[in-house]
Amino acid sequence: MDLKKKLQETESALKKSLERQQALEESLSRQSHVIREEQEKTTSLLMNIFPEKIVAELLAYGKVKARYYNNVSVLFADIESFSSRSTAYSPVELVEMLDVYFGEFDRITGSLGLEKIKTIGDCYMCAGGLPEEDHLNPYKVVLAGLWMQESVARLAREAVDRGRVPFHLRLGIHTGEAVAGVVGSRKYAYDIWGKAANMASLMVHSGEIKKVNISSNTHEAVCDAFRCTFRGKILTKKKAVMSMYFVERLRPEYSADASGLLPNNRFLDKVRLRPPENLFKEH
Repeated sequence: MDLKKKLQETESALKKSLERQQALEESLSRQSHVIREEQEKTTSLLMNIFPEKIVAELLAYGKVKARYYNNVSVLFADIESFSSRSTAYSPVELVEMLDVYFGEFDRITGSLGLEKIKTIGDCYMCAGGLPEEDHLNPYKVVLAGLWMQESVARLAREAVDRGRVPFHLRLGIHTGEAVAGVVGSRKYAYDIWGKAANMASLMVHSGEIKKVNISSNTHEAVCDAFRCTFRGKILTKKKAVMSMYFVERLRPEYSADASGLLPNNRFLDKVRLRPPENLFKEH
């Protein structure tokens, strides 16, 4: 009887031990699932802030090494007379309007594989050719500039129809060298520095509303596919004289519509670009 009782006690103890082990494994599984979900949320948030390649490096090493690029196209878009015209809107309306404008720009840059760098007040900055090098990036950035101006023109017409004050856009592009990386130890920011950024800033300040103003570097890179008008040598705010061009449209042989905004298959093949159908329909 003692042996039988001991066997029963041992069996009961083993059963309880197994139940505790199973409960522990289930708890660990739930915790692992929660951890994976949190990791996915973190990664998703980072992917919304940084390029995919930068996210991978940041997660792997906790920092991002600054990199030099010799062929980057930087675009600055600045809403003309934003401060003076903003008196016609409430502060909340202004923020909502900027959200609409910048949302349009985000959609355009995303469809063309460009990187949004940052917004500064009413200024929007994006670039092509980083973090993955792309020698075709000037074509994509210039096309983005044309689409941005078209989007702003549409929004301006809608504002006028509602009896509101319209906004217009100045836009400048330069192609050249730059350094890109993540700065700071808190509230990381992916940013670019160097000649491409500095010259693009000069292009936007020397531009005109409703126009895409580009430097001679960018013109040389895209003039075979875009029809441009030479403006002459323009004195910049830095007191430098630079050759500048206005981009008018895609050349007819690369355009699928009369306006020169919609690229045809020949252009898409040339720049290795997929047609973003939803965006094209709006044009």
